Amino acid sequence: MSLDPQSVYLYGVFTIEEMRRKGIYDAIQAVFFRYYMERNVTRAYTMIEKDNIIMKEAFLKAGFKIKSHIHYVRYHKRGIRYVHDYESGKMAVQYITREPRDCAII
Repeated sequence: MSLDPQSVYLYGVFTIEEMRRKGIYDAIQAVFFRYYMERNVTRAYTMIEKDNIIMKEAFLKAGFKIKSHIHYVRYHKRGIRYVHDYESGKMAVQYITREPRDCAII
């Protein structure tokens, strides 16, 4: 994913199991967005595994929209990654050697 100077990508965000449901993630997210809004960032992206319904719902509730879906299919020793970008309406197929998980970019 290529980003413009007004965009940021959230990576590796999670709350350890013992600390979940205590509002910690919401507090961190609020500070994160305030920090980047002060620096004129207008878009934030993240990837969420397709089975992580809790985080997907949390981001959608916070106003995020699904930008694209990524699907992976293994074919012999290689893989095929299919990306559907809802914003541009474009689709892409890539041959790759590592095995990513299906996810949504939000």
